[in-house]
Amino acid sequence: MHCHYDHNGFGFKWLTEDNQPSFARNFNFTPFIKSGDLVPKVKGPLRMCGNGYHFCRAGMIYYWKRIGHPDKLFLIQVSGPVYSEYPYPLLAEKYICQSFRFIKQIEIPRGHTNWGPTATRAILNDNGIRTLW
Repeated sequence: MHCHYDHNGFGFKWLTEDNQPSFARNFNFTPFIKSGDLVPKVKGPLRMCGNGYHFCRAGMIYYWKRIGHPDKLFLIQVSGPVYSEYPYPLLAEKYICQSFRFIKQIEIPRGHTNWGPTATRAILNDNGIRTLW
């Protein structure tokens, strides 16, 4: 089952040290991090791992962290339709969207290695982000 729904809310996105997608490494987001502008809108239908920008909800941040990599985490504001293959959107492990803007880089303590749900929630709280899990 596939799920499309409108979502002008927020999510989280992991990037590498050089601002590339953590798993695809096919786009440099640096200009959009600096400007706060929307990233280019994807053309065509959204398709998981095929067309769109991946992001996750707060409860899945730790799931998508690449252990041993100094990736950066960002709070993003999603623009336009959102797609998930999971039938219950609030429980999905990942989403894709047509566009988004970077709101804030999440400060992660240097050397932090505990990426369970409790530690992730504490990091978000330390960054002033209160969210439904």
